[in-house]
Amino acid sequence: MVSTSPRSASRFSVDEAPNFFKSIEGRSYEELTPKEQQKLIEISKTAKVAYDEISTIVNEGTEPQISSLSSSLASAQYLEDEMSKAIEAVVYAGLPNLSVAEIAISFLNSNDARDIGINYAALQGYSVTWDNPADAYRHFSWNWFNSEDINVNDARSFGDYHELALVAANYVNPMGGKTYDEKVAIGVAKVFSTRSSTQGSLSTFNSVFDNASIMDITNNSQGRKYSLNYSFSNVADAFYAAYFTNDVLIGYLSEITSSVRSTAYSYWQ
Repeated sequence: MVSTSPRSASRFSVDEAPNFFKSIEGRSYEELTPKEQQKLIEISKTAKVAYDEISTIVNEGTEPQISSLSSSLASAQYLEDEMSKAIEAVVYAGLPNLSVAEIAISFLNSNDARDIGINYAALQGYSVTWDNPADAYRHFSWNWFNSEDINVNDARSFGDYHELALVAANYVNPMGGKTYDEKVAIGVAKVFSTRSSTQGSLSTFNSVFDNASIMDITNNSQGRKYSLNYSFSNVADAFYAAYFTNDVLIGYLSEITSSVRSTAYSYWQ
């Protein structure tokens, strides 16, 4: 796992995170003991530093692949909430199945998928890059790349925890009287408790995930499926087969029905 950064003042190593996360899964932050709450805050701070170092290294070595046609859309791309990114970073750095190299690869793949979405939106004349087929292409691409470059199981970890981090951020952002570090820690606990509750109940799944998340969960799953079950040599061919030929992707929120939600839940379990 990621080594503890020398710049961190935490008493805890990221190496402690997997067992600790497992020990608190299913419990909310409020249900943890004061000692567990403090340990979660400290591990979260250390993990965030470690993840930021990985992302800095990746970003320093890459440039966005945006066409001239797409340049005006770059500022209109979907931008994740900072709290969501922080929660996601801590979870990734603490999962036992994800190595430093895999986290770096997934980060690079997310950048490539972002650029694909922006370029496709420009090509199709969209004014934004979310809740439309460009969004579907972005999510499909990220999961297809991760499945090809890492493996399908870890690609699912990246995809699922990304969606859970969004839910957790929406939960903690309105909280008053909490420090940034406390909010990140509360969000991490929320991720693991939400994962357990949503996998065990369709009604809970439906109450937690809005239509945008259902769209993402569906398209993430299909990206992994088209890597695992087909032999496409590039993501463009895979996407066009999934979206236009086989019609298995969700391009607009208006396509979300109870049947689509039930299918998404089967992917989620």
